Amino acid sequence: GVKKKLFPLLFGIIIIAAFFERVIPSLNNNFYFTIDQGNDAVQVREIIERGQVLLKGPETDISGLHAGSLWYYFIAIGYKLSDGNPLGALLVIITLNVFTLGLIMWVVAKRVSKLWGILIGTALCVSWWFFDTARYAFNPFLLVPLSFALMFLLADFAEGKKKNFALAAIPIGLGFHVEIAGSMALLLFYLLVGLW
Repeated sequence: GVKKKLFPLLFGIIIIAAFFERVIPSLNNNFYFTIDQGNDAVQVREIIERGQVLLKGPETDISGLHAGSLWYYFIAIGYKLSDGNPLGALLVIITLNVFTLGLIMWVVAKRVSKLWGILIGTALCVSWWFFDTARYAFNPFLLVPLSFALMFLLADFAEGKKKNFALAAIPIGLGFHVEIAGSMALLLFYLLVGLW
């Protein structure tokens, strides 16, 4: 197996590599900034510069149906730190994506083995699909870390940690602030696990 001292080293290398492989292509404003990101920037400006309290988030494909507003407050962190540069919003997405990668490696190492934690971390580090969810600041991308959080909490619940069932409602609730349709699927999964 992977020796105790080798795991932290490989873990760190994977995290650093994942961060830089996501940040470097985005430098020089080389990232998507579509109508969705433009609208997000306008809403964040209302929060940061005008002190508005927003209760409605991004509009869904159903006219008049909005996600919650926490998405705007989340990316506002990046906008504030970058003095309004849209790259700031992307950097908070990248940071969350890399944090999720680290969490997955840590959980797999703890539950299965350190070797599997490193192998899965490496696979996710080079996975186009996982990388793709950190290429631009798009609200549905947050369903990826929220889904993993839900699965980890429900796995603990299945192993007897009863309080984790209530905690698993948190990623679902947050999901309704980023993407309603996907969050409905997570809610259904959550309820089915609870019934089981």
